[in-house]
Amino acid sequence: MIQQGTGSGVIMEVADGYGYIMTNNHVAGGAQKMVVTLADGRSIEDATLVGADPKSDIAVVKIKADRLIPAKWGNSD
Repeated sequence: MIQQGTGSGVIMEVADGYGYIMTNNHVAGGAQKMVVTLADGRSIEDATLVGADPKSDIAVVKIKADRLIPAKWGNSD
C-alpha cells in the first residue's frame, strides 16, 4: 500500500555535506522513501530516516545537499 503525505521539519545540523532534519514521527516514521523539498524549491530524493521515537513523536531525517542552512539556536537567558 502506497501512502503519501506532507509535513514540516527544521534543519538542525549540517556536517560533512549532510543535513539533519528534525520532524515529527507521524510525518517520517516508518517511511521507506522520502522526498524533501527545501524552502528554496530544491527537492532532495535520497532522504533517509536516521531515527524515530513514536512516544515523543520526533524523527530525524538525513539529506545530502549543498548550501544547507541550519536553524539558529536561541538562548533562553
